[in-house]
Amino acid sequence: MGFSVGNYCKIKEVVEKQPNYTVCKVTITKKNKLTNEYELQFSAHCRFVGNAHKSVPLKDQRIKITSCDVTNCYKDKDGNLQFTKNPQYVVFGYELQGSQGASAPQFHNPYDNGVNFEDLSNSEDSLPF
Repeated sequence: MGFSVGNYCKIKEVVEKQPNYTVCKVTITKKNKLTNEYELQFSAHCRFVGNAHKSVPLKDQRIKITSCDVTNCYKDKDGNLQFTKNPQYVVFGYELQGSQGASAPQFHNPYDNGVNFEDLSNSEDSLPF
């Protein structure tokens, strides 16, 4: 078991949030049938893009990976194929597991700055327009 579609993992840390992606440290464990202990199978920083980024991954969420990819090369500015020392892990989609709710994604509204418009309507301040 490792990083692949259908595996369950836990988001240990949200490392970086950008407008188009989120980087998270994720781990995958497997239960050892002989010792009944969970053993670490995978631990890495993964980039959440597309629907996975829009679902707003959070620390301590347990997820099931529904779409992902691993790459270890890129083309430089001259068009030559270059290989990276470490593979790049990308998650395109996931489902929440356990007590975090159903598998429906929680889409992030980039225009939501935490203002509750109902609270503003109760304000006695005059509006500038």
